Amino acid sequence: MTSSNIKRSALEGKGFLFLAGILFLIAIGIVVGRFLFPTVTIDYYTLGLSAKEEKRYGEAYYYLTKAIETEPSFTEAYIELSEILVLKGRKEEAVSLLTTGVNFAESPSIIRDSLIPLLFEAKAYEDQEQNLLALLANDSLSDNNAEYTYLLGVSYLREMKLDEAQASFKQVIDHYQGTPSYYKAGLELTLFSIEDKATRNAMLVIAKDAASPVIGDAAEIEDKLAKAAQADEKNDEGQKWGWFGVLMLEQDRCELSEEYFLKGIEEGDRFGIHAGIHGYYGECLYRIKRYSEAISQSEIALSADPLLISSWETKAKACVANNDSNCIDASYSKLITVDSANTAYYIEYASALLKSEKTVEALEIYEKAFLVADDSQKRLFAENVLYLMFSLENSYENAQIYISALDTTSSEYYDYTGWMMYLNSGPGKENIEQSLIIDAYNASANYHYAELLFDEGQRNAALEYAYRSIDYDIYGSVSTKANNIIKKIENKT
Repeated sequence: MTSSNIKRSALEGKGFLFLAGILFLIAIGIVVGRFLFPTVTIDYYTLGLSAKEEKRYGEAYYYLTKAIETEPSFTEAYIELSEILVLKGRKEEAVSLLTTGVNFAESPSIIRDSLIPLLFEAKAYEDQEQNLLALLANDSLSDNNAEYTYLLGVSYLREMKLDEAQASFKQVIDHYQGTPSYYKAGLELTLFSIEDKATRNAMLVIAKDAASPVIGDAAEIEDKLAKAAQADEKNDEGQKWGWFGVLMLEQDRCELSEEYFLKGIEEGDRFGIHAGIHGYYGECLYRIKRYSEAISQSEIALSADPLLISSWETKAKACVANNDSNCIDASYSKLITVDSANTAYYIEYASALLKSEKTVEALEIYEKAFLVADDSQKRLFAENVLYLMFSLENSYENAQIYISALDTTSSEYYDYTGWMMYLNSGPGKENIEQSLIIDAYNASANYHYAELLFDEGQRNAALEYAYRSIDYDIYGSVSTKANNIIKKIENKT
């Protein structure tokens, strides 16, 4: 679990307001930006790129945003800024930014190239299809047409346009022999021919070629086909259809695997509940967003095997998707009990609680996670605990334990220690200033400094730092509080 993913689970409520402002400025500034600010734009971009390379993402976000504001056709700025948004888990905003870039950037094809994987991940297959068709219509990108044709087939497949999907994959097989896409298309056509041994074996030979990038997947398919064949030899129809379903599920063809799971359940449950098939079917239903049915199938599997962890995991995810609090609590409590060292469960559970605005409960889960986390993760969980403690603003019990787990040379350490000293009527100002020296783009430190200055009566300076905290608030964690300071200052003016 990466730092950005762990932080993201604790930092809910991220807004689109700042990005919306960028898009508005793009709409009105494309001509002005091009002719009046070329040098300034390059400076912003250079500063942003340098900060990104040094992983100072808050600073990079700020400068790249300014580069796009002043030059809306700046292709590279869109790409770099979108990568930061993705790193911080803000993929929807990255899609919105790149979609705008397609319309305004000098090189829309380059933007589309970055946009397509995000659309695929977001399951926006119709949008992906349109962008791929636009790329295929661009003759200058003919070297990439094999991959684009293959991806178009995948888009059609996800939209259940099966005839169009097969046609695209066959076009790759017929015209782009020896390319990576050729072997991947062979893999796809193997699955299309799963019940036609002759055709599927011919396509499997292509997918298993020594040069194939999917040779591992092909081997897995061959393994499942062999297991299905063994079950067939034993006249075990339930297992045979079940293995076909698992094969399709593992290759992310959930819509097509359902018929095999249903046949497997019909045959396999004749002699008692087949926990494995029901469990896999539950996962399939979860992936295609039929959450209540996913919960039901998981519960059937668990009735036969109460310790089937994969079904508890599927049930928990489906409960979160259904926003069923009781189901969430029961499922994650069980997972944490069975595997208390798996910090991913704590992260998922806390994230679900935060979505339901149960901040106190989420804090308790992060505190438990901190106790079981290894040394490489303790600092990250400490940051989450401290963030929630400070956001609650009514309890800082044991805060020093978590502060001591931070890197003592980090901006975060000086920010939290300074703020704790200030809350206890101590001289915390110097620590917060040191935090800003280390990282001037630390949104939390800017917010705390604004609060401190406001209490000292330095309203203009407080206003400046409050606005800075909003500008640098890449996680959306302090903007609301900073706006409260701004309102208080405006009301006193």
